Amino acid sequence: MTSGLKSDGSATPDGALMQAWQLIGDDSFACLLALIAAALLTLVTTPVVRRVALHFRIVDKPGKRRVHARSTARLGGLAVLCGIIAGSIIGAQVAQTEVGGLAESVAFADMWPILGIGTVVCLLGALDDLHPISARGKLLGLTAASALLAVADITIEVVSVPGIGLLRLDQFAIPVTILWILACTNAVNLIDGVDGAGAGVVMIAASTLSLFALGLGDGVTAILFAATCGAAGGFLFHNKQPASIFLGDSGSLLFGFMLAATSTAGCTKNATAMIGVGALIALAVPFLDASQSFVRRFRLALGNGTLRQRFVAAIMATAVADMGHIHHRLLRRGLSHGRVALILCLVTTIAGVAVLLMLPSGAIHWSANLTMFSVGAFALYRLAAVKDRPANQHDAALLPKSTEMTSIIPTMPATAIGTTAKARRTASLVASSATVSAPRARLRPLARPDHLHQATNPQLRRPAPRPSPAPQQPMPPPQ
Repeated sequence: MTSGLKSDGSATPDGALMQAWQLIGDDSFACLLALIAAALLTLVTTPVVRRVALHFRIVDKPGKRRVHARSTARLGGLAVLCGIIAGSIIGAQVAQTEVGGLAESVAFADMWPILGIGTVVCLLGALDDLHPISARGKLLGLTAASALLAVADITIEVVSVPGIGLLRLDQFAIPVTILWILACTNAVNLIDGVDGAGAGVVMIAASTLSLFALGLGDGVTAILFAATCGAAGGFLFHNKQPASIFLGDSGSLLFGFMLAATSTAGCTKNATAMIGVGALIALAVPFLDASQSFVRRFRLALGNGTLRQRFVAAIMATAVADMGHIHHRLLRRGLSHGRVALILCLVTTIAGVAVLLMLPSGAIHWSANLTMFSVGAFALYRLAAVKDRPANQHDAALLPKSTEMTSIIPTMPATAIGTTAKARRTASLVASSATVSAPRARLRPLARPDHLHQATNPQLRRPAPRPSPAPQQPMPPPQ
């Protein structure tokens, strides 16, 4: 065996590569290759998917709830899916062939359930990009995907809570797994509202969780998180403002499912049970936005009637879209798309650092953990406390009103809530309870001056008065 040193004692190129390999570590090197492969393939395939989407007119057009000004291609999740699968396969092959800590813990067959069900979730989102699916249809599809994950014996068996210890779920493992998959998938889907926000938040959260899994010695989750991070980074190159392509439901649902399913795989063993708590903290920004949306819609839909009727009406109203998300409120305060995405990514980074400080290590003092968690909690509080403040007269008309629910809920098809007399009474209760007034400051848009109102409405423009003709001068007599 060669020593990798020259006669003068300096390292040869092969020796330098071997030293770098040992310095990085076999475990981290496999994750690094998975990240690079996923990023490069996503970067290359995204323009191809964009051309296909534009050719078949699968675009997201500007509208009332849209914040973009031009039609933009969708179906970005197909490129992301290719990157995640390729990166995971390459990382698993490297981990199996090279002699390292991951060689015993990584089995290529262990990744197939997550990648296979993730493909189904991506296709479900792509179908919604082609022909919009109802909220109930997507919920049923995601529930079926979560059930398939449980059938593959990937469930949250144990959770490690710092300061408390291990919590075994036993018979509650499957219900908690389904709820976790649904909550995480929908949270990531809701945060993708401005250019670069969804991909940026997922990239930071996935990179954090990959390092966290490496610190706990879990090879499967580390490689899957690294591939997800690389795919998000490669797609972010095309999704930053101004975005040339959107993730669509195919990409946002896939990202949310991969983060949820991979963290679930880490909660099947006692040694890596902290990954679930780490994922919850790393995704604090999406969960904050989703919880605020649920509470806001639930509160606005509460009306008269019995407690059960009000609860049913409020639950149905949570599926009605509005303009009250965190990114919407930040935009109405005058911030640009780029700054809104930067703020969301910055708060996610703070949460990620707090997650990494949770690794069992005696080198980090408890005061550092307390300081970082305090900073993260304050940042999340500031995001949650953002109020609606229109930047100009035009943006005042976009403030969320309870009348939006009145106009949307009655148009729901009868088959979505049943055809019985009791169901019809429930539907009428939903429509009537949606008219509950919101705070006065949010319901009263600023009035436009008359000259601005006439300038934006061609029907109210008054024709300018014609100048009176000048009096004709008498012709001079001919000479």
